[in-house]
Order: sequence, then C-alpha cells, then structure tokens
Amino acid sequence: LPALARRVDPRDLYDHTACPLHPSYLPAKLYWLRQTNADLFRRAVRWVSPGENVHVHLLGDAACGEAMASATGLYDQRARAWHGPILEALNISASTLSSLVPTSRPSGTLRREHADRWPQLARAVWFPAVGDGACSNFGSGAGSQGVAALNYGTSGAIRTVVTAPVHFPDGLWLYRIDEARLLLGGAVSNAGNVYAWLMRTLGLDPEAVERHMLDAEPGATGLEFVPHLSGERSPGWNANATGSLTGMRLDTSREEILQAGVEGVLIELLTVHNMLSEAVALHEIHVSGGAVAKSAALRAGLTDALGRPIQVCTESEATLRGAAILALDALGTLDASAVGAELSLPSRPDPGRHAIYRKLEQERTARRPGYVDVVA
Repeated sequence: LPALARRVDPRDLYDHTACPLHPSYLPAKLYWLRQTNADLFRRAVRWVSPGENVHVHLLGDAACGEAMASATGLYDQRARAWHGPILEALNISASTLSSLVPTSRPSGTLRREHADRWPQLARAVWFPAVGDGACSNFGSGAGSQGVAALNYGTSGAIRTVVTAPVHFPDGLWLYRIDEARLLLGGAVSNAGNVYAWLMRTLGLDPEAVERHMLDAEPGATGLEFVPHLSGERSPGWNANATGSLTGMRLDTSREEILQAGVEGVLIELLTVHNMLSEAVALHEIHVSGGAVAKSAALRAGLTDALGRPIQVCTESEATLRGAAILALDALGTLDASAVGAELSLPSRPDPGRHAIYRKLEQERTARRPGYVDVVA
C-alpha cells in the first residue's frame, strides 16, 4: 500500500471513489499483481469480474453494472466513469475494462447455444450483476433510507440505502446501486471468525459459553480485546492491524477471554453504527447471520451495544431474494424500497449495559488512528 499511495493521492482517491485505499479493493490487488507477476499483468487483454465473465459467456458482451463497478475502488462516483488517476497509477487502460451500464438496464437474452441448452431461460431478461451487500439489504427488508441491514457472519457490515450522495465520516464507503439509490455503510473484517477462533483455541463448550455470556456484565472482566485478527477495515482501514489482549491475571478464565473477544467485536460494530448514524438518521436495524439467529446471548449483546432495538431477519436466502427484488424493480413490477421481510419481534436494549458499551467505545475511539494516518 505505501508504494501505491506514493503514486496516487489516497485522500483524492477516497473523495472520488468513496472507497478507501485498502487490500480489499481492486487497486491494491492489481498493483500487487503488477509488482509480483509483471509478465502476466502486461499480457492481460481484458480485466473483468466473475460476474462480467459469466455475462460475456452467456450473453455475448462484458458489460459492467455501476453497482459492481462502484465497489471496486476504480469507479469515480462523481463522474460515474472509471477513475482516470488510479488507472494511470496502475498502468491500466480504460479500454481494457468493461463498458459501464446502469444496473437497471436489461442486458439482453441468452446466446443461441445457451438458449438451446436451457430453453426455459431462452426468453429470460438478464441484468448486470449486483453486489451481495446491496442484495442483502433489499432481501432483508432494509431497502429504504434509515433502515439498516447488519450482517454478522465471518466478517460483519452495517449498511443503509440512501437516495442521494451524502456527506459521511472517514471510514465508511458509498456504492451505487442504480440510478436512484446508493448504499452507504462500513464493514469489519472480524466478527464470527473471532468467536470461532476463540472457541477452537480455548476448547470451550458452546452451551457453557452461552450461559456465561447471558449472565455477564459487559466490561466486567477488566480485559480489553482488540479483535483485529484479520487486519482492519472500518473505521481505520489498517490492513496491517493486529489483535491484542490486555489485562489478564492468573485468575482470568477462558470464558472471560471469549467474552472480551465478543465485546471487542461489538464495540467495533458500535463505532461503525455511530458513524453511519452521523450521516443518516437510522430508525430500524435488521440483523442477519447464522450465529445471531442461534445465540440469544449474541442477540442481547448486539442490542445492548447498539442501544436500540434490533430485529433478526428470518428469510433463509436474503441475498438471493434481494437480487430477485431488484430485478423485479427494474422491470417495473414492484418498488424494491417498499418490500418487507420476515423479521423477529424487536429485542430491547438494557440502558445500563448500553452505557457501559458506549463508554468502552469512546475510550477505544480516542486511541484509534484515523484513516489518513494509516495509509500515509
């Protein structure tokens, strides 16, 4: 990253693409490929995503929808075009990238050989690929501004749909969905993976952990667990960040270490939630993820950390459902922003526990370097 940051202004790149300079986005990946396999990089004729590759094989051309392009770090949100300065820094010509098309524009029908193979799909209308984050929002009933979707899986994210570009704090990202909507949010690299690592490493019993977490008061262990085991995305975007555990004593138990790890993740999500709330007034949060559905302790912890009611989305395939909803919206069959989802009853936060989480988050944030400090 430092080498690429010397070739392109990270602040200017963030201002134009709304994507931080980070290995999770294409500029860093492409620069790495150029540096480690220059011959392969030089011989590349066309750069496409998996969705574009499927698109060209099935339909005959490699169109890239703005929804996918805007999540690459190569797309200029202002110009709604590929961003010239980052392409120049990478030594990539715009002619080697796919044509940009509106997400809601139909892409045609199957090529003859595929139509013959799948006659049921011969007359189907196809659209450019859309990212799983946007699809998850619409599939979980969070397709309107102010309703946030929180995913708690291996990693985590909080996102809300907005209908116009908004000013947002450093550390978030903004992707385009279609001509009328954008997706504002933040993501953390460490969520369920931290829990799984701790359970495996400490050899804990899931039922014993669940009982401990339900009874435990946040912060009572005196431990601080910084959960950056997979580096950091929001809010600091420090790819080289590492995890740490401080405050241990001889009487510290395995369950207390796991509690500190889960609380560390919840504090990260609270930070992203607070940043998102600065930009958009949130009034609902729909949560999805297998761990949340299974664990009453995790649901309670999320509710207390965020300090607001949450509802768990019980749709079995929210992302696939969201893709279908967006396609039907593009066809004019329905209004994607008005489609709901199957949700649990709201869980209510404990004010006292939320106050503890808020204090812990404020202390952690005061010690955290900013985005520019990390990439400079």
